[in-house]
Amino acid sequence: MTINDIINKESQYELSLINVDYINFELSEIKKDGMVYLALDKDKIPKSFVEFNSDNLILENLSNVDYCYIVFNPLKNRCEELIVEQHAIVYKFDYISIMYFLEMLSVSEYERYKKIHNIFNENIMDWIKSKLRARMMNLSGDFIKDAIKEDTYFQVRKNNNSKDVYYIIYRWWEKGIDKDISFIDIINDGTLFVGENDWFNSS
Repeated sequence: MTINDIINKESQYELSLINVDYINFELSEIKKDGMVYLALDKDKIPKSFVEFNSDNLILENLSNVDYCYIVFNPLKNRCEELIVEQHAIVYKFDYISIMYFLEMLSVSEYERYKKIHNIFNENIMDWIKSKLRARMMNLSGDFIKDAIKEDTYFQVRKNNNSKDVYYIIYRWWEKGIDKDISFIDIINDGTLFVGENDWFNSS
């Protein structure tokens, strides 16, 4: 079974837009709920290789639309939908369902699309981490590595005494993207810091 047996050419075109080269990161935004709206660069999006039906004419030339975003869920590390808006008309394409059907029906191209998605997801997570690192430039010590595990960001630095120092930010999208981050020395020895947060202050 091939992909042509499962989804039409229009949907295949929409899947092809999952490409980090098409993203305009300057216009992309991390929302208050943690969802990431990745703005597609309308000058880089390839022209459609299919003729759209009357229901999907909004996709025929994406360079003319008002907004075009891929919604990325960093908590689940996946693209969830494509949102296109023109003249208050909103079109949504569900990436989750399509990938699910491709997998469940053992479509031959599934592994190729999965690999494309994984590479894209890794690039977006790296971009998110770079924004968090930019908010932590004033911390002492040398940066070693960082990671995001669902709703928590971790960073390891090396202090002047060559000891590892750990920084943790719970619900990082609320505190680490567009404002300064205050940390609390949890064990009072300068090696473990937790980002000050509303949940922490109220506990």
